[in-house]
Amino acid sequence: MCIQHKDELTGVYIALFNERKRGKRAEFGRRDRLLKEPSPTGTNRLFVMYIPKARRRWKGWSAMNAPLDTAPLQLKPTKETYDRLQQAYEHFNKGLFEGKLPNALITLQRRKNTYGYFAGARFRNDDGRQADEIALNPATFRERTSKDILATLVHEMVHLWQHHEGEPGRGRYHNREWADKMKALGLQPTDNGAEGGKETGETVGHLIVPAGPFDQAADKLIGREFAIAWKEAPPLLEPSPGEGEAEPETLVQKSGKRVRYCCPDCDLKAWAKHDARLMCADDKALMVAGD
Repeated sequence: MCIQHKDELTGVYIALFNERKRGKRAEFGRRDRLLKEPSPTGTNRLFVMYIPKARRRWKGWSAMNAPLDTAPLQLKPTKETYDRLQQAYEHFNKGLFEGKLPNALITLQRRKNTYGYFAGARFRNDDGRQADEIALNPATFRERTSKDILATLVHEMVHLWQHHEGEPGRGRYHNREWADKMKALGLQPTDNGAEGGKETGETVGHLIVPAGPFDQAADKLIGREFAIAWKEAPPLLEPSPGEGEAEPETLVQKSGKRVRYCCPDCDLKAWAKHDARLMCADDKALMVAGD
């Protein structure tokens, strides 16, 4: 047990304890001076010089006591991003699909050469309940408007609608039922990004029809100060040594290079040139290039 008190006459703090039992030394700060003298009672007496609080200064004192900048602690990028995506999903579900679509798990995925994709029953919780996935590519957010990003969300919601209410095409094929639903919502399907493009096929995008149902619903949402708050930062021109990030290894498809193709239904695999079009004879499905 250690007992401390300040001598009123000398201004010295005195600490008394039995070292033979504790086997330790008293420490009262890096600038306090310890003087040690034996006591006739067999107890070691330590005299610690008292230093007034006003004089207890050291090099890092000002930095430690500077006001803490709490602004970064107030940022919640995950909540701000996913809350707004959920808000947009519910808005379009109610305005374009009569509120009949089940909620999906919206994710951000950097899949090359795509703005987004849909995967039915991709997730399952501990109770066994399933949830579809709608993925958006955040690498494309910076170069697109909020309305364009929302149009991709509705594009994938049409796939979700067809997964539950219609007859989807095999694999990634966008069939006529999907195209008709897109047009009914004010999104014109096109396979080349221009008017007059094919409305069905493996890779089909869309154009926003001015004053169409989607255009009006999007304007209504954006009018409520909706925006995609967080977008990918521009890349550094010359990253410093040791900085940067590791990206997953991707397959570089060059002319003459053989790549692997997979059937989306039976997982049949084949190797061919990067621009080949292979069909699975058993499932009558176009095989998809992959890594």
